[in-house]
Amino acid sequence: MLKLFSPAKLNLFLEVLNKYNDGYHAISTVFERIALFDEISIAEGPGRDIVIKSSSKDIPKDKRNIVYKAADFLREDFRVNKGLTIRIKKRIPVGAGLGGGSSNAASTLLGLNRLWGLKLSRQKLFSYGAKLGADVAFFLSGAPFASGNGRGDKIRALSRFKKKLWHIVLVPKAKVSTREIYAEFDTLNTRIRPEKKIRGLFFNRLEEATFRKYPRVKELKERLAAQGIVNALMSGSGGAVFGIVNSRKEGERIARVFRREKDLRVFVVSTAL
Repeated sequence: MLKLFSPAKLNLFLEVLNKYNDGYHAISTVFERIALFDEISIAEGPGRDIVIKSSSKDIPKDKRNIVYKAADFLREDFRVNKGLTIRIKKRIPVGAGLGGGSSNAASTLLGLNRLWGLKLSRQKLFSYGAKLGADVAFFLSGAPFASGNGRGDKIRALSRFKKKLWHIVLVPKAKVSTREIYAEFDTLNTRIRPEKKIRGLFFNRLEEATFRKYPRVKELKERLAAQGIVNALMSGSGGAVFGIVNSRKEGERIARVFRREKDLRVFVVSTAL
Protein backbone atom coordinates (compact mmCIF):
# COMPACT_ATOMS: atom_id res chain seq x y z
CA MET A 1 0.00 0.00 0.00
CA LEU A 2 1.18 3.50 -0.87
CA LYS A 3 0.23 6.45 1.36
CA LEU A 4 0.44 10.05 0.20
CA PHE A 5 -0.34 13.38 1.84
CA SER A 6 -2.36 15.67 -0.39
CA PRO A 7 -2.06 19.38 0.55
CA ALA A 8 -4.51 22.26 0.16
CA LYS A 9 -3.73 25.59 -1.50
CA LEU A 10 -4.53 29.26 -1.05
CA ASN A 11 -4.65 31.90 -3.77
CA LEU A 12 -2.72 34.95 -2.58
CA PHE A 13 -3.67 36.78 -5.78
CA LEU A 14 -6.26 36.06 -8.48
CA GLU A 15 -7.01 38.24 -11.49
CA VAL A 16 -9.35 37.27 -14.34
CA LEU A 17 -7.86 38.39 -17.66
CA ASN A 18 -10.27 37.31 -20.39
CA LYS A 19 -12.59 34.53 -21.53
CA TYR A 20 -11.67 31.79 -23.99
CA ASN A 21 -14.01 30.69 -26.79
CA ASP A 22 -14.68 27.42 -24.94
CA GLY A 23 -16.12 29.34 -21.98
CA TYR A 24 -13.14 28.98 -19.64
CA HIS A 25 -11.37 32.04 -18.27
CA ALA A 26 -7.74 33.09 -18.47
CA ILE A 27 -6.40 34.02 -15.06
CA SER A 28 -3.25 35.19 -13.36
CA THR A 29 -2.79 33.82 -9.85
CA VAL A 30 -0.29 33.15 -7.09
CA PHE A 31 -0.64 29.80 -5.32
CA GLU A 32 0.59 28.81 -1.87
CA ARG A 33 0.68 25.19 -0.69
CA ILE A 34 -0.48 24.88 2.93
CA ALA A 35 -0.13 22.24 5.62
CA LEU A 36 -3.75 21.11 5.55
CA PHE A 37 -3.73 17.59 4.14
CA ASP A 38 -5.98 14.86 2.85
CA GLU A 39 -4.51 11.35 2.98
CA ILE A 40 -4.57 9.11 -0.10
CA SER A 41 -3.92 5.36 0.29
CA ILE A 42 -3.47 3.29 -2.88
CA ALA A 43 -3.47 -0.52 -2.90
CA GLU A 44 -3.41 -2.90 -5.84
CA GLY A 45 -6.05 -5.60 -5.91
CA PRO A 46 -7.45 -8.42 -8.02
CA GLY A 47 -9.55 -7.80 -11.11
CA ARG A 48 -9.61 -4.51 -12.98
CA ASP A 49 -11.99 -2.39 -10.91
CA ILE A 50 -11.00 0.98 -9.47
CA VAL A 51 -12.68 1.20 -6.07
CA ILE A 52 -12.90 4.59 -4.34
CA LYS A 53 -13.51 4.53 -0.59
CA SER A 54 -13.99 7.50 1.73
CA SER A 55 -15.92 8.33 4.86
CA SER A 56 -16.66 11.76 3.37
CA LYS A 57 -20.24 12.28 2.16
CA ASP A 58 -19.13 15.27 0.07
CA ILE A 59 -17.36 13.40 -2.73
CA PRO A 60 -18.61 10.83 -5.29
CA LYS A 61 -17.25 7.27 -5.02
CA ASP A 62 -17.73 6.35 -8.69
CA LYS A 63 -16.38 7.38 -12.10
CA ARG A 64 -17.24 11.02 -11.41
CA ASN A 65 -14.50 11.19 -8.77
CA ILE A 66 -11.42 13.06 -10.02
CA VAL A 67 -9.15 10.47 -8.36
CA TYR A 68 -10.91 7.70 -10.27
CA LYS A 69 -10.39 9.66 -13.52
CA ALA A 70 -6.68 10.20 -12.78
CA ALA A 71 -6.12 6.48 -12.10
CA ASP A 72 -8.17 5.43 -15.12
CA PHE A 73 -6.21 7.67 -17.51
CA LEU A 74 -2.91 6.07 -16.50
CA ARG A 75 -4.25 2.53 -16.35
CA GLU A 76 -5.78 2.71 -19.82
CA ASP A 77 -2.86 4.50 -21.50
CA PHE A 78 -0.25 2.13 -20.07
CA ARG A 79 -2.44 -0.99 -20.21
CA VAL A 80 -1.97 -1.81 -16.54
CA ASN A 81 -4.13 -4.86 -15.97
CA LYS A 82 -4.60 -4.42 -12.22
CA GLY A 83 -7.37 -3.36 -9.90
CA LEU A 84 -7.00 -0.56 -7.39
CA THR A 85 -8.53 0.41 -4.08
CA ILE A 86 -8.00 4.10 -3.31
CA ARG A 87 -8.98 5.41 0.11
CA ILE A 88 -9.42 9.16 0.53
CA LYS A 89 -9.29 10.50 4.07
CA LYS A 90 -10.73 13.99 3.68
CA ARG A 91 -9.67 16.88 5.85
CA ILE A 92 -9.70 19.62 3.20
CA PRO A 93 -13.26 20.99 2.95
CA VAL A 94 -14.98 20.39 -0.40
CA GLY A 95 -16.19 23.34 -2.51
CA ALA A 96 -14.14 25.85 -0.53
CA GLY A 97 -11.57 27.14 -3.04
CA LEU A 98 -8.78 25.15 -1.35
CA GLY A 99 -8.11 22.78 -4.25
CA GLY A 100 -8.72 19.50 -2.42
CA GLY A 101 -9.96 17.56 -5.45
CA SER A 102 -7.15 18.80 -7.70
CA SER A 103 -4.61 17.95 -5.02
CA ASN A 104 -6.05 14.43 -4.65
CA ALA A 105 -5.79 13.93 -8.40
CA ALA A 106 -2.18 15.14 -8.45
CA SER A 107 -1.25 12.85 -5.56
CA THR A 108 -2.85 9.91 -7.37
CA LEU A 109 -0.89 10.62 -10.58
CA LEU A 110 2.37 10.95 -8.64
CA GLY A 111 1.63 7.85 -6.56
CA LEU A 112 0.76 5.60 -9.49
CA ASN A 113 3.78 6.87 -11.41
CA ARG A 114 5.86 5.45 -8.54
CA LEU A 115 3.81 2.33 -7.84
CA TRP A 116 3.72 1.19 -11.45
CA GLY A 117 7.25 2.37 -12.33
CA LEU A 118 6.00 4.46 -15.26
CA LYS A 119 8.90 6.95 -15.06
CA LEU A 120 6.76 9.75 -16.46
CA SER A 121 8.41 13.17 -16.65
CA ARG A 122 6.86 16.12 -14.87
CA GLN A 123 5.81 17.56 -18.24
CA LYS A 124 4.03 14.33 -19.13
CA LEU A 125 2.28 14.35 -15.75
CA PHE A 126 1.26 17.96 -16.43
CA SER A 127 -0.43 16.80 -19.65
CA TYR A 128 -2.55 14.36 -17.62
CA GLY A 129 -3.23 17.05 -15.03
CA ALA A 130 -4.55 19.38 -17.75
CA LYS A 131 -7.24 16.82 -18.60
CA LEU A 132 -8.38 16.74 -14.98
CA GLY A 133 -8.46 20.35 -13.76
CA ALA A 134 -6.68 23.69 -13.85
CA ASP A 135 -5.17 23.51 -10.35
CA VAL A 136 -3.74 20.00 -10.74
CA ALA A 137 -0.54 21.33 -12.34
CA PHE A 138 0.30 23.41 -9.26
CA PHE A 139 0.13 20.37 -6.99
CA LEU A 140 2.19 18.33 -9.45
CA SER A 141 4.87 21.03 -9.46
CA GLY A 142 5.80 20.40 -5.82
CA ALA A 143 6.42 24.13 -5.31
CA PRO A 144 5.35 25.82 -2.06
CA PHE A 145 4.67 29.04 -3.99
CA ALA A 146 4.04 29.41 -7.73
CA SER A 147 2.44 31.71 -10.25
CA GLY A 148 -0.27 30.31 -12.48
CA ASN A 149 -1.38 31.66 -15.85
CA GLY A 150 -3.62 30.54 -18.70
CA ARG A 151 -6.40 28.56 -17.04
CA GLY A 152 -4.15 28.48 -13.99
CA ASP A 153 -2.25 25.48 -15.35
CA LYS A 154 0.85 27.27 -16.69
CA ILE A 155 2.97 27.07 -13.58
CA ARG A 156 6.18 28.86 -12.65
CA ALA A 157 7.67 28.07 -9.25
CA LEU A 158 8.49 31.14 -7.15
CA SER A 159 11.68 29.57 -5.82
CA ARG A 160 13.09 32.77 -4.34
CA PHE A 161 10.18 33.04 -1.92
CA LYS A 162 10.87 30.58 0.87
CA LYS A 163 9.21 32.28 3.82
CA LYS A 164 6.94 30.15 6.01
CA LEU A 165 3.65 31.95 6.54
CA TRP A 166 0.99 31.28 9.18
CA HIS A 167 -2.70 31.56 8.36
CA ILE A 168 -6.12 31.39 9.90
CA VAL A 169 -8.58 29.84 7.43
CA LEU A 170 -12.36 30.02 7.85
CA VAL A 171 -14.61 27.73 5.82
CA PRO A 172 -18.40 28.22 5.98
CA LYS A 173 -20.71 25.24 5.64
CA ALA A 174 -22.06 26.07 2.17
CA LYS A 175 -20.16 24.46 -0.75
CA VAL A 176 -19.41 26.94 -3.52
CA SER A 177 -19.54 25.93 -7.20
CA THR A 178 -16.67 27.40 -9.25
CA ARG A 179 -18.82 27.20 -12.38
CA GLU A 180 -21.62 29.14 -10.66
CA ILE A 181 -19.23 31.87 -9.51
CA TYR A 182 -17.69 32.38 -12.95
CA ALA A 183 -21.21 32.56 -14.45
CA GLU A 184 -22.08 35.26 -11.90
CA PHE A 185 -18.76 36.99 -12.62
CA ASP A 186 -19.66 37.12 -16.33
CA THR A 187 -22.96 38.84 -15.59
CA LEU A 188 -21.09 41.48 -13.57
CA ASN A 189 -18.30 41.93 -16.12
CA THR A 190 -19.54 41.99 -19.70
CA ARG A 191 -16.15 43.38 -20.67
CA ILE A 192 -13.29 42.27 -18.46
CA ARG A 193 -10.91 45.10 -17.72
CA PRO A 194 -8.09 43.93 -15.46
CA GLU A 195 -7.18 46.55 -12.86
CA LYS A 196 -3.81 47.92 -13.94
CA LYS A 197 -3.22 49.71 -10.64
CA ILE A 198 -3.03 46.49 -8.64
CA ARG A 199 0.44 45.71 -7.38
CA GLY A 200 1.62 42.88 -5.19
CA LEU A 201 -0.57 40.25 -3.59
CA PHE A 202 -3.82 39.97 -1.64
CA PHE A 203 -6.40 40.57 -4.34
CA ASN A 204 -9.15 38.31 -5.71
CA ARG A 205 -11.25 39.45 -8.66
CA LEU A 206 -13.92 36.81 -7.96
CA GLU A 207 -14.82 38.14 -4.51
CA GLU A 208 -17.62 40.41 -5.73
CA ALA A 209 -19.34 37.55 -7.58
CA THR A 210 -19.05 35.16 -4.62
CA PHE A 211 -20.15 37.79 -2.09
CA ARG A 212 -23.34 38.40 -4.09
CA LYS A 213 -24.23 34.69 -4.01
CA TYR A 214 -22.87 33.95 -0.53
CA PRO A 215 -23.08 36.98 1.81
CA ARG A 216 -21.72 34.81 4.65
CA VAL A 217 -18.33 34.73 2.88
CA LYS A 218 -18.21 38.54 2.76
CA GLU A 219 -19.20 38.70 6.42
CA LEU A 220 -16.37 36.36 7.42
CA LYS A 221 -13.80 38.38 5.50
CA GLU A 222 -14.99 41.55 7.23
CA ARG A 223 -14.84 39.86 10.63
CA LEU A 224 -11.28 38.69 10.02
CA ALA A 225 -10.38 42.28 9.18
CA ALA A 226 -12.06 43.38 12.42
CA GLN A 227 -9.68 41.05 14.29
CA GLY A 228 -6.78 43.16 13.00
CA ILE A 229 -5.88 41.06 9.95
CA VAL A 230 -4.85 43.56 7.29
CA ASN A 231 -4.87 41.31 4.23
CA ALA A 232 -7.93 39.10 4.70
CA LEU A 233 -8.81 37.43 1.40
CA MET A 234 -11.03 34.81 -0.22
CA SER A 235 -9.27 31.81 -1.77
CA GLY A 236 -10.15 30.80 -5.34
CA SER A 237 -13.87 31.08 -6.01
CA GLY A 238 -14.59 30.67 -2.28
CA GLY A 239 -16.02 30.10 0.19
CA ALA A 240 -12.83 29.84 2.31
CA VAL A 241 -11.44 33.13 3.56
CA PHE A 242 -8.07 33.50 5.21
CA GLY A 243 -5.59 35.91 6.68
CA ILE A 244 -1.91 35.97 7.50
CA VAL A 245 -1.00 35.97 11.19
CA ASN A 246 2.37 36.40 12.87
CA SER A 247 2.47 33.00 14.55
CA ARG A 248 0.52 29.87 15.38
CA LYS A 249 -0.19 31.39 18.80
CA GLU A 250 -1.81 34.48 17.29
CA GLY A 251 -3.77 32.32 14.86
CA GLU A 252 -5.11 30.12 17.66
CA ARG A 253 -6.12 33.20 19.68
CA ILE A 254 -8.21 34.51 16.76
CA ALA A 255 -9.49 31.01 15.96
CA ARG A 256 -11.09 30.75 19.41
CA VAL A 257 -13.43 33.60 18.47
CA PHE A 258 -14.73 31.68 15.43
CA ARG A 259 -14.73 28.11 16.74
CA ARG A 260 -17.87 28.84 18.74
CA GLU A 261 -19.88 28.89 15.49
CA LYS A 262 -21.31 25.55 14.40
CA ASP A 263 -21.43 26.31 10.66
CA LEU A 264 -17.70 27.06 10.44
CA ARG A 265 -14.57 24.98 10.08
CA VAL A 266 -11.53 26.82 11.39
CA PHE A 267 -7.89 25.97 10.66
CA VAL A 268 -4.60 27.46 11.77
CA VAL A 269 -2.00 26.30 9.26
CA SER A 270 1.40 27.20 7.84
CA THR A 271 2.95 27.09 4.40
CA ALA A 272 3.88 23.51 3.47
CA LEU A 273 7.53 24.09 2.52
